[in-house]
Amino acid sequence: MKLLNTLYNAGEEAQLSAFIKEHQIADYKDRALVKVFAAVYDREYLERLLNLLNELLPHTPKIGITCFGAIMDGRVYEDQSVLSFCLFDNTTAKSLVLPKNGDDFQLGVEMANRLTTPTTQAIVTFSDALQVNKVAYLQGLSSVKKDVTLIGGGAAHPRFEFVSLIFNENGIVDEGAVGASLNGDKLRVITGYELNWTPIGRMMKATKATGNRLYELDEQPAVSVFNHYLGENIVNSFATRSIFPIILHRNGIQIARVAIEPLSDGSITFQGDVNEGDYIQFSYGHLESILGKNDQLVHTLGNEEVEGLFLYSCAARKVFMGDATQLESLPYGKVAPTSGYFTYGEFYDVGRNVELLNTTFTYVAFSEKVDGKALKTNYTQLPTVNETSAENTKVVLTALTHLTKTFTDELNAKNAEISNAYEEVVTLLEQVNAQKAHIERQNEDILDSIRYAKRIQTAFLPDTDYIRQRITNLCLFYRPRDIVSGDFYWYAYHEPYSIFAVVDCTGHGVPGAFMTMVGNSLLNRLVNEMDLRDPGKILEEMDKRVIDTLKQQAVGGSKDGMDVSLIVWDHAKQEMHYSGANRPMYFMRNGTITEIKGTKLPIGDPSYTEKHFEVEQMPLYKGDRIYLFSDGYVDQMGGPEKRKLTPKRLKESLESWHNLPMKDQEALLEAQFLAWLKGHEQLDDVCVVGIEV
Repeated sequence: MKLLNTLYNAGEEAQLSAFIKEHQIADYKDRALVKVFAAVYDREYLERLLNLLNELLPHTPKIGITCFGAIMDGRVYEDQSVLSFCLFDNTTAKSLVLPKNGDDFQLGVEMANRLTTPTTQAIVTFSDALQVNKVAYLQGLSSVKKDVTLIGGGAAHPRFEFVSLIFNENGIVDEGAVGASLNGDKLRVITGYELNWTPIGRMMKATKATGNRLYELDEQPAVSVFNHYLGENIVNSFATRSIFPIILHRNGIQIARVAIEPLSDGSITFQGDVNEGDYIQFSYGHLESILGKNDQLVHTLGNEEVEGLFLYSCAARKVFMGDATQLESLPYGKVAPTSGYFTYGEFYDVGRNVELLNTTFTYVAFSEKVDGKALKTNYTQLPTVNETSAENTKVVLTALTHLTKTFTDELNAKNAEISNAYEEVVTLLEQVNAQKAHIERQNEDILDSIRYAKRIQTAFLPDTDYIRQRITNLCLFYRPRDIVSGDFYWYAYHEPYSIFAVVDCTGHGVPGAFMTMVGNSLLNRLVNEMDLRDPGKILEEMDKRVIDTLKQQAVGGSKDGMDVSLIVWDHAKQEMHYSGANRPMYFMRNGTITEIKGTKLPIGDPSYTEKHFEVEQMPLYKGDRIYLFSDGYVDQMGGPEKRKLTPKRLKESLESWHNLPMKDQEALLEAQFLAWLKGHEQLDDVCVVGIEV
């Protein structure tokens, strides 16, 4: 037999066709098996590839999956597909894909019944990422024919998401399993695995567990035990949980299990089954140790007659090892041609049964160079007990006993020092506690002052009932980042004019709140006392008075200021005048928003020699809507990809709500913002005002 591998990217149909023709792969028909390891999650891409392979190799079985990375001749590839062509002299292949049918044990039974023949030596099989219960599926497979080697793993996603695609020559499914049997009495199968994660800490017992869900360890909630030993930062991060899998001591071997998610009831789900009565330890990976032990396994394998190697390694292992991942797989490429992928769980046949592994590197070696004797050999790193290992254990225990005695003597000496230092520590702790209490009292006094300042700031804001006497259809979403705000809204009515402003002052919290007092006072004076009605003139006067009030012309003066959206609505003529300082206004008519940009100048900051604020005038009709807002809403970071909410998303939302009353829009604006904010910190004060004519 021989194993031929090639990379494939979209648009390389001609190169693939030439590769297949050059190596006369079509001549092998069912004495070949095509395996596709796609580090690309794109159904249309895979359908085109599958159609091309079926056209070029109509009589050859094919199986494939999406994965977290593909392996070819020991090298790791991402965002590409590895195509592996297994060409046999005396072995035939047969493939089958089965959609999930509800009973995963029966799914495995059906897969085995339909694939196996009297000469079947191995079944290569892949399940989907998470929908199929892999343990039940493997039990169903192995229940049919115990003497068939079962190999493979769970499909994966190139970006570590929990969806996948699996397929054979007859089609693609996203839930189910795919398999291929290798049939022939000349085929030799050699399997091996390595974990090399180091168990740490005391042994614990799973006192309550069902399926892949662990409820209790030593009768304590699983999440509490994990938090106690690893810390909440580890438990709440999937990437770091994968570095510290638990080790199950089951049937004389060590099996890793990676935690998927801690749940609110104190349980934890894992990528594989955890049984009541399993003995469990935490473990950690040490890169040099992992790579060092890898050499021994490769050396053992190099003494065999190997013609092709399949490598199946865990995605969590790849996350932990990072750039060093390739150092583990490259040595196998020196033994024989290799192909494989990074899985969501590895299937490993230990002879007695088939286990689902996590965080593990497995290999499957094939050869047809021998006669019918000794067709299958397993090389593993499973713990065994013999005279040599017993003697080694005695040596280790002797060393550990000596080390323990040495540490005990040192600890006794240290205890005397600790006893002398104890009283000093107690005294210092009392001083720290006194300082802590003093600081807490100071903080509470400061918070009381800020809360009182909020009452003052709230009193300055116009009463919404008063506004609705003139503007019936109003929506108002106002959410300070801190207790007090650097944003405010302002309203006045002077027959026949409604004057409305949204103001975003420099800073937030207490500094921003001081600036709002300046802005509020200036608007009251310019509009209510000086009777200014031109929004451009109002902004120009505000600018001059902010510069003067804050003494910004002086050497070292501040550049603090504010951005303002200001409208003057003439109810008699039904027209609006708008002017903006660094802020736009959204104007909606018939469900379509037009953005009216303000002047690109702030209120305050004397570095501009002359400022003139443009005024936009437009007629108003019943149903027109006007939106004024600070930048805090659209600049909020969040959502699933931690990005800004953006003006575009706000526009689209407002247009989609155009048939709704303004009061409903107010609730929707708040709901959208809170959903976007979930799990993130609010970055700025928020003020959004909507007015319907």
